[in-house]
Amino acid sequence: MTLPPIVKDDFIILRDLDGGEIVFLNQSVSNLPTEDDVLDRIREMWESVPVPNYQNVLEELNRAGIKHQTEEAKKEPVKKIEKRKKYKRRIKITNTHVKGLDLNNLSKQED
Repeated sequence: MTLPPIVKDDFIILRDLDGGEIVFLNQSVSNLPTEDDVLDRIREMWESVPVPNYQNVLEELNRAGIKHQTEEAKKEPVKKIEKRKKYKRRIKITNTHVKGLDLNNLSKQED
């Protein structure tokens, strides 16, 4: 898809949506439509497309043997995964100089 062209005296610049530009020498094209004319023409073409009635679409689907779905699919609630508690191991003391110290009952000291 391109943006509307920029028309200068000597050249025409066409721009892409992602920033690319193509430059043409303006030799033979002298009557480019304005942006408003182009948008009006696109709007006319859009409005001229026939859209069938909803009931007619349902009838055509039934004749073709295709079922229509009127209800939305129900989503199952997401189940929360229970996290297992970490097993708190007792500290095994192997150092002989701290044999009498019980590290399991220590609490954080408040300042």
